[in-house]
Amino acid sequence: MIYLIDGEEEYLINRNINKIINDNKDSEISRFNGEDKNFRIIDFLDIIDSVGLFANKSLVIIKDPYFLKRKVDENETKRLLKYCENPIYENDLVFYTLNDKFNNTLKIFKEISKNAQYIKCEKLNNKDFYQECLNILNDRKIKLEKYLANRLINSCANSLMTFIKYLEIIELYNDNITEEVLDAMIVDVSLDNIYTLINALTSKNVSLSFTLLKKFFNQDENINGLVASLAREIRFLYEVNYYNEMHLSMNEILDRTNNTKSFRIQKALENLRKLTANEILNLLNKMSDLDYLLKSNYDLDPKLQFELFVLNLLGDGHA
Repeated sequence: MIYLIDGEEEYLINRNINKIINDNKDSEISRFNGEDKNFRIIDFLDIIDSVGLFANKSLVIIKDPYFLKRKVDENETKRLLKYCENPIYENDLVFYTLNDKFNNTLKIFKEISKNAQYIKCEKLNNKDFYQECLNILNDRKIKLEKYLANRLINSCANSLMTFIKYLEIIELYNDNITEEVLDAMIVDVSLDNIYTLINALTSKNVSLSFTLLKKFFNQDENINGLVASLAREIRFLYEVNYYNEMHLSMNEILDRTNNTKSFRIQKALENLRKLTANEILNLLNKMSDLDYLLKSNYDLDPKLQFELFVLNLLGDGHA
């Protein structure tokens, strides 16, 4: 059997691959990275195009096969296409890519898909995502109060991988999850991403800035909400920085910021070591302009405007 697996939901992709592996426990398993500079099509074909002497079957799993993403010389894929026209029954071949999609306009994709099972792992809608999260909680035997479970699920922006990462932290608490613990965990992860983006923007790190943007866009289609969250944290950074420069203690900053929870202030203080007050203020002013633009012009594409904002910021002489 030949499998083509792609989509935006990494958890579902991994689950499908694990199911194929479990269904082939008697197989000799070989893995390849199709973007590795040493990767050659002939290497996996030599395995899949024969029946091993000491294994009943062979299972070959290839991550990010470049020839399914971009056009290549047809001579390079001639033998592969010939195999896919008449694959060996005993062996299984898996092509997959995470958080991405194959180029279904390519001739090789069209030819391979004729004799392949194509599994698309898109993000789930709200209803299906909620039910899937409940199923995962049940499978892992994790018990949460209903309101805590709902709070956790709603914080994941329909990303099952984010939900799984949270569960891995929750499992360390041995069912002693309180609202305070859950809030700290959720804010800690989300603030890590937001502050990493802030630092990438102020340090002019183009690659990291757009990698993070893609991650945010994949997790949440509400771009206005992302802009608001980013602006809120930049304002909070500036406020904490102001009190920090007055040499106030943690408790004093807590009082001045209306008793904001301490873990949020600690996260801000950690990131202030990498930022100057002028960098924060300049970024805050530009974020305010973007926020106003999006709220006053509903016809604008928020995603496009955010990308233009980042491009202009990275190309500016100041952060």
